[in-house]
Amino acid sequence: MRLRIVASAVAALALAVSAVGVIGASATQAGAAATGDCFAPPSPGVNWSGCNLAYANLYGANLTNANLDGAYLTYANLADANLFGANLTYAYLRSANLYGTDLTGANLTGANLSSANCSSVTWPDGTSDHGRTCPPTARGALLAADDQDTGYWVADPDNGAVTNYGTAEDFGSMANQPLAAPIDGIDGTPDSKGYWEVGEDGGVFSFGDAAFYGSMGGQALNAPIVGIESTPDGKGYWLVASDGGVFAFGDAQFSGSTGSLILNQPVVGMASTPDGHGYWLVATDGGIFAFGDASFYGSTGNLTLNQPVVGMTPAPDGQGYWLVAQDGGVFSFGDAGFYGSLGGSGVDDVIGMFPAADGHGYSVVEQDGKANAFGS
Repeated sequence: MRLRIVASAVAALALAVSAVGVIGASATQAGAAATGDCFAPPSPGVNWSGCNLAYANLYGANLTNANLDGAYLTYANLADANLFGANLTYAYLRSANLYGTDLTGANLTGANLSSANCSSVTWPDGTSDHGRTCPPTARGALLAADDQDTGYWVADPDNGAVTNYGTAEDFGSMANQPLAAPIDGIDGTPDSKGYWEVGEDGGVFSFGDAAFYGSMGGQALNAPIVGIESTPDGKGYWLVASDGGVFAFGDAQFSGSTGSLILNQPVVGMASTPDGHGYWLVATDGGIFAFGDASFYGSTGNLTLNQPVVGMTPAPDGQGYWLVAQDGGVFSFGDAGFYGSLGGSGVDDVIGMFPAADGHGYSVVEQDGKANAFGS
């Protein structure tokens, strides 16, 4: 079976700058990428777009409505800073200290928060209950296809509610149940008679004929879990974190990960090969990481995308794959054919895709569950 997880998009932009930042009031120039006034002191509305603020001490700074689009803030100290309404699109906040930071109303589209300290952060939606682990910054609904690729499930990350479409059946959900962390992935069993939900803390919840094989719930994670992928026989599963860390349970084989690497952009999901002896990880820039018997057929990692990639799905024979972006743009590699996309249509809320049963087409699914079919 070819079940995919499309976890919510958590994009990042790694600027080609050194990790030499500033301590104090001004920012250093980040080369050609910087378009803001990198020497301006911290203040409401300051424009630090593209600036190198690595290691900067911005403790308690008032940065309301500041423009930090694409800013490089790795290891910066933003504890108790006020970033109300700030623009942090594609900001690189890896390992930053965000303790107590107010991000109410901020734009975090594409921001990379891998390994950052997010204790007591107030998020753009007003929530502040995620603990130290940083949640995905633009969580959308989560998608998994059934074994016939004629139905699918969409999960709500906030409460775990699952909506079934087409031939997919309802087996329950975590809706109205206490959650330690938001739901960040869903995947179905090989016979489509059950599914798993996974929280960003690694907690796993089984429904229908989905068996529980273990979880990362209650264990310290370097980065939040962003997806779950069933093994082909349904007797195990992998969890994948935004840093590319992979955790194998049941008969799932561990074939490698990117957990020890520094990624340009965070991982958003994974997909298994048909025999379960390998898998691909996909990052939000479309970078592909192949492990085990998974072959690399190409990626968009060296391209400038209009919107971040939100997931991937393999071709039925495992000799190729498709990537889909948040605007519905589709990228095909290997023997995966291109049959059309939503790119350029004005859509900006795509959550994933699944292939047609014969492999000669696919459906691109939007946040509200609408499936747009291409090809067969």
